[in-house]
Amino acid sequence: MNRIVLITGLAGAGRTTSADAMEDMGFYVMENLPSVMIKDVVDGIKESREDEISLAIAVDLRDQRSIEKLFETRAELREQGYSVHIVFLDADEDTIVRRFEQTRRPHPYMSTGALTKAIEKERELLSDVLAESDVHIDTTVTNPTQLGQQLATLFKDENSGTTIVVNSFGFKYGAPRDADFVFDVRFLPNPFWETKLKDMTGRESQVQEYVRGFDKYQEYISSIKNILDISIIEFSNLGKGFVSVSFGCTGGYHRSVTVAQDVADWLEASGRKVILVHRELED
Repeated sequence: MNRIVLITGLAGAGRTTSADAMEDMGFYVMENLPSVMIKDVVDGIKESREDEISLAIAVDLRDQRSIEKLFETRAELREQGYSVHIVFLDADEDTIVRRFEQTRRPHPYMSTGALTKAIEKERELLSDVLAESDVHIDTTVTNPTQLGQQLATLFKDENSGTTIVVNSFGFKYGAPRDADFVFDVRFLPNPFWETKLKDMTGRESQVQEYVRGFDKYQEYISSIKNILDISIIEFSNLGKGFVSVSFGCTGGYHRSVTVAQDVADWLEASGRKVILVHRELED
């Protein structure tokens, strides 16, 4: 299948790093392309090649018309049979400020005065893009290597349909800003307080059995399945390429890992494509 990844988001959130990562995966990459030119570029590349294309474009969005054109182009290309995903890169204000201070490059909206005002203006302008994006990646606590790994997980292999990203995390390290669903599982019994289980993780059977021993555990899992079953079907009907589901406990080592694993197993058994990420257990 011909694949097109349209990379956008806040300045300083990692568009250049993402473009480099996509190039490393074998994608043909173009940077800072106005949205009005995307369709012509895709047509031109397709005409010059007989094989399938994998194209990543870092899109330059500066006004409302360019945003509308981005959405129009995605719809047109999908109608032609292309697999098209808009990736929105995000980060919190403090992180973006720090990155611009380190690089000493001017922000695109620096004419507004202070850097924080520039970030605020861009975030407001791109709010519709964030809402309508297929993939939302928050790079606040992500280094370039981790961002590349995340993109590789999503796009290195050819995908069609909706992929479910199931993530476990610890609230003490911050909730993910890029999740479509966030479930708080801190009400479950905590293995951390059991001497034999404290240094284990939710990947190990002893911890899983302890967490699943909660008398309403299966009832809770069943309620999540009902919510996700309906939601994923409807997101798929809308053409959403990725749905992110996150489960959080205090530290992200025991309860959330167990629940995420159980939900991921159920999704895979249901025939869905699943990516399982245990955020606090990743190197």
